[in-house]
Amino acid sequence: MVDSVDSQPRPVARRRRRRRPVLIVVGVGLLYLIGQGFGFLGSALGDQGPEGGGEGQVAKAPGAEVGDRPSAGEVPGRELGPSQELAGKLPSAADADAPAAGTTPNQAAATTVSQPPSQASDEALLIAEEWMPEDRFQSLMSLLRLHVTDNALGSASAALQRLRTQKLSPVQTELVVAFTERLTPLRRTAEERILQHIQDGEVLLGNQLAAELVVDGAWPAQSLAAAAPKLAMNANWQLGLGLDGVVAPQSKPLARNRKVRVRWRDEFIEGVVAASRSDQVTVRVLAGSGQMFPTVKVVAAEPVNASADEAVEMGLAAVHAGASRLARLWLLRAHLLSTDLSPRGLQLAALLQ
Repeated sequence: MVDSVDSQPRPVARRRRRRRPVLIVVGVGLLYLIGQGFGFLGSALGDQGPEGGGEGQVAKAPGAEVGDRPSAGEVPGRELGPSQELAGKLPSAADADAPAAGTTPNQAAATTVSQPPSQASDEALLIAEEWMPEDRFQSLMSLLRLHVTDNALGSASAALQRLRTQKLSPVQTELVVAFTERLTPLRRTAEERILQHIQDGEVLLGNQLAAELVVDGAWPAQSLAAAAPKLAMNANWQLGLGLDGVVAPQSKPLARNRKVRVRWRDEFIEGVVAASRSDQVTVRVLAGSGQMFPTVKVVAAEPVNASADEAVEMGLAAVHAGASRLARLWLLRAHLLSTDLSPRGLQLAALLQ
């Protein structure tokens, strides 16, 4: 019984001794695989190139801190593909903003801030600052339109002439040119109306309208001058008379009881001459059931439907009164009635040339 019992355990012990090498080999293999998984023994992926499906992981150098980014040349034993080499040579967005080598951050910032604009930008800004402000320009344009509405073409022309001397923007200049083109035919129409008044014997009314066409002491009177080219009067019908020692003939007084039209209290009234001198006239005017006798300067009166000789005398009276524009209108009246002027008419024409 004893021998049978002692003989049974021996085979079991031998079998266990045979399995130990196998278990050791299996354990070592598992440890090797686990070590590769956690990176303790390196990774097979690190040896794969572009055709291996990825670039792999780069082991950090000893002592490197978190966030350090080694360049491609700092990775030992690593060959880069063509696209990787090109990517390493191209500057990144951060590199574009970075200061150049040898330049401090403060110097780089100062260079960026002090960068002057181009010369063209400076000139454009300077010109824009010199242009007339738009609100002031529009205000002046409104005033011009008001003058035209009131038939004050002289005031409109004067304001327009002053506006053209200002520094205007291209758009403002176009508006001024357009307004000038609009005003020119209006002035021509006004002169044609004045010419009609002269032909009708309403010289005082024509002179009143002509005053609205004078701009800075000048009135060319182109339409009127064209109607009497033989007179060869001065181009500026507003120009004063520089007699320079030349004695103008004294005008003859208006005939008594001659029907006249006078300007009285800003209106024209008709009456007859009660008394007359070379420089003034007294007119008898019927007023309701009564009459009045206003006395006015002779240049403020006109014979109704004046003849050529009467127009010459009224022109001479205007010369002595210093009313050069009115004198030229009276000479035009005389010329329209008779192209052959009297000797006194020729004297008047010589004074007005």
